[in-house]
Amino acid sequence: MDRRTFLQQATALGLTVATPGWRRVLAVPIPSAEISGHVVAGKQPLSSVRVSDGFRVARTDAAGRFQIKAGPQSGPFLFVTIPQGYWTDRFFIPTAMAVGHSPVFWLSKTG
Repeated sequence: MDRRTFLQQATALGLTVATPGWRRVLAVPIPSAEISGHVVAGKQPLSSVRVSDGFRVARTDAAGRFQIKAGPQSGPFLFVTIPQGYWTDRFFIPTAMAVGHSPVFWLSKTG
C-alpha cells in the first residue's frame, strides 16, 4: 500500500497522526446516509451475501445489490462476509469513503 492510499484510509478511520513538527487530525465523522453498492464475482452478481458497517447487516439481492444505512454509530469499515468458494483481499473499504459512492466488492471464485 502506498503512502497516499494509507493516509486516505487512515483519514476515513478517524485517526490522529502526530510526529515532531507535523500534526494532522484525520477525523471524518460518518454522516447519516444510505449506501448502495454491489457484490460481484467476475461479471456475475452474487445474491445473499452479507455486507456490514459493524452496526447493521444487509444482504445482497438477486442482482448483487445491497443497501445499508450508515451514520455516527457505524464502524470505520464497510465490509463483505466472503461466501464459501470465493475470495478477495479487498473485503473492506472505509465507511466514510463508501458514503456518496457506490462501492463494489469484487470477489473471485476459488478452485
